[in-house]
Amino acid sequence: MQGRTPKAGHSSEPGPLRRPQALGDLLGPALKSLGLPSKRAGERLRRAWDMAADPAWGATTRPLAIEGGVLRVGVTSASLRHELVAYHGPRLLRVLQKALPDTPLVALRFEDVAGFPGDA
Repeated sequence: MQGRTPKAGHSSEPGPLRRPQALGDLLGPALKSLGLPSKRAGERLRRAWDMAADPAWGATTRPLAIEGGVLRVGVTSASLRHELVAYHGPRLLRVLQKALPDTPLVALRFEDVAGFPGDA
């Protein structure tokens, strides 16, 4: 095996040592690329949703993610999802746009979900 040359892009010489990075520094951009908010952004989004939404919807709706300016909202009740789409969507979008001026929101999408993580 002596005399073999390494494949392109590979070297038998050790590369420079990399400085360790905090896991949080790596996860933030990865989560954002998947459309998942950072913890702080998620909390801001949840507070804005709680302010905009009717308190009666609290256990049955939850903001899930923002993808391409579209806020995906999980809804555990099909009848409530229909009501949100038919009657409340435009008002909710306006309130959320005012509450989150640094977050480009252009639409809401209400999605049927079976439940939410952490709910008993």
